[in-house]
Amino acid sequence: MNSSQAIELASSLFIPEFLLADGISAVEAEREKTEEAIRVLREEWFAAPKGAEAFSFDLVRELADRNRALCDLICTSDKPEATSLAARIQSSTGQNLARWLSDKDLVRSVAALQQRPVSKISRVVGSSMENLAAAYVDAPVKGTVIGIDLETTGRNPDRGYIINAGWELMELSPDAIPDKGEAVWCGLPSAWDGHPVPLERIHHINAEKLAGKTPFRKDKKLQERLIRLLSSHPFLAHNASFEDSWFTLNLDGYAEGRKAGKIIPIDTRDICRRIDKDMAGLPRESHPAALENWARRRGTLDDSQAERHLGLDDTDLMLRTVQAEFSLRNMFDGQGQDDKATPKAKTPASAQNVAVDRVAEELEVALSQAAKAGDLCGWAQRWTSSAIAQMPSDIAENVRFEASKKGFAATIHAAGSADEPVLYRVPIDARKADQADLSKAMASFAASLAELSATRRTPEQSISLICTFLN
Repeated sequence: MNSSQAIELASSLFIPEFLLADGISAVEAEREKTEEAIRVLREEWFAAPKGAEAFSFDLVRELADRNRALCDLICTSDKPEATSLAARIQSSTGQNLARWLSDKDLVRSVAALQQRPVSKISRVVGSSMENLAAAYVDAPVKGTVIGIDLETTGRNPDRGYIINAGWELMELSPDAIPDKGEAVWCGLPSAWDGHPVPLERIHHINAEKLAGKTPFRKDKKLQERLIRLLSSHPFLAHNASFEDSWFTLNLDGYAEGRKAGKIIPIDTRDICRRIDKDMAGLPRESHPAALENWARRRGTLDDSQAERHLGLDDTDLMLRTVQAEFSLRNMFDGQGQDDKATPKAKTPASAQNVAVDRVAEELEVALSQAAKAGDLCGWAQRWTSSAIAQMPSDIAENVRFEASKKGFAATIHAAGSADEPVLYRVPIDARKADQADLSKAMASFAASLAELSATRRTPEQSISLICTFLN
């Protein structure tokens, strides 16, 4: 589909009930065309020079409204053939949900946090986005930010509805307390009367909670408030591409503000992945960058607690976790950080020990399960090599990994040091139910990898993890 065809579709007469008369399959076919048209027009509008767009972004938002009406016809239908389609609409990722912010957006995010020109951040990053970790700690963060979180009825911004939003403001300082928090509730169209709220099992928001509330797209006063708010300070969100996608197709004026540079999203999940030293030592399958897991590592969420999946609650947790990470990394103004591209800050020994212990606890469970499955040696080897593979390319040459039938060894080489190396030497015995020694050794080595990844400085002593397989 080209833009002319997409505009023609957007300009055509739309009476959803007429489509339903031709059956659910006709509605589904129209939905697929509409989502493609939204993508085509959205991409063309953002690609066009500011002020030279061939059409208003209102046209794109109206198409998204139309598409939600089509989805409602399917998802609220009692016809048997609609059931599987409704499940796919809920679970699949469509064409108009971004998975991440662009590199340009990420660079702009760092500039906003440090209140510096984008050009300075670009010089630190250079030709590789792997250098963005250094850019985050190149200068202190300061100013005021807004944290925001949305709860929705689905994944895709052109299929579902915003039903809850929560936001708070916070000064970027180590002792600031998030304040001016608000939570708003938004209703669903009448098509959903008598039906349960989608994704209620996750956010626990039921129809009773939304009864009498105005749908987000119809609440123009709320939208005006949000535009003023989001234009006043950079906003933080965990996996900000989600909020960015939803606001683009649901909030009047948001796309225009984004294109003009007046609205700046900052992805706290990217912050976690770039500067959290514990990340390199955690397996991908444990979802270490998830807000709940990150908050537990930083002590802003107890092990007995869980993420609430409510806008204001999750916003508050996110802001306090970001603050804890920034404080740990000495990133606030006045914490003695020099204006250099490579950070000096080190994780305090007590905090690092806590992180190692937590990683070790998670590893011990996984290693015990691998032993029961008869794959202990292989699992430990794969986990270690995977942790090394995640190292930034500019420092990967300092780490070596060797494997044989008898075991494996991983080493972080010191730069020209003759000091005695630090050795974590552990025999791997698959017959043991207790894998505490192995898990502690692997976690300690992973912490050293994380230190190297974060600081870009080789250790004073070589550090080796040597594991031998017992028959």
